[in-house]
Amino acid sequence: MQLLRTLACFLTLMTAAQSAEQRIFFGTYTRGSSSEGIYSASFDPASGELRDLQLAAQAHNPSYLALSPDGRTLYAAEEADKASVAAFRVEKDGLLTRLDEQPTDGRGACHVSVDARGCHVFAANYSSGSIAVFPGAENGALQPASDTVQFSGSGPDPKRQKEPHAHSIYASRDHRFVYACDLGTDEIRTFRFEDGKLRALASGKVPPGAGPRHLVFSEDERFAYVVNEMGLSVTAFSRDAESGLLSLLQT
Repeated sequence: MQLLRTLACFLTLMTAAQSAEQRIFFGTYTRGSSSEGIYSASFDPASGELRDLQLAAQAHNPSYLALSPDGRTLYAAEEADKASVAAFRVEKDGLLTRLDEQPTDGRGACHVSVDARGCHVFAANYSSGSIAVFPGAENGALQPASDTVQFSGSGPDPKRQKEPHAHSIYASRDHRFVYACDLGTDEIRTFRFEDGKLRALASGKVPPGAGPRHLVFSEDERFAYVVNEMGLSVTAFSRDAESGLLSLLQT
């Protein structure tokens, strides 16, 4: 349990939501720490107990994790100056087998997500302010990036918003649109997504200096809610299903 207290950050992912025991994975920062990569543990939802903590796979700064819809593959953003996304096969014993990794063509990969079909994986590079799209292979491995987008611009905070900082990226469930939170420019960058390519649309805006970090859609995807790291606030948008555009409702 001492290890859990020293993890730099973690994301819990459950691979057997219908069973009594669930498998949880923890991402960590390995640079400058005793951590070695991705860890896993068994979780008892009845008692809240974590047990059998183990190193699931060695990885370099796996700061964010995402599980494929079928639960068979785990993707990790390996946050570094030469960032990458790694794919791992989830084994029955909770260990992970590395399948491959692909460069994100940026610095400081801090977020990774998988579309609802499990066909594409998306990555956000915080330090370089860019995003990347990776087609998936049948075995869960990643193909080289089908598209990358470099952001530009700045925000009003001279210390934290001198340049763009892509903090997270998500695809709509219908696979037609992609949304990326840019902390550096206070934008929810919106893209039409087709054949593995991203085409920029009008961005949603949060208040100046708010610094958007993560986004979640309502169950019907009519609304999007963005947590603003710098502004300590939440911004609500309505979402048009046909155009994919976001309209500000409230902060």
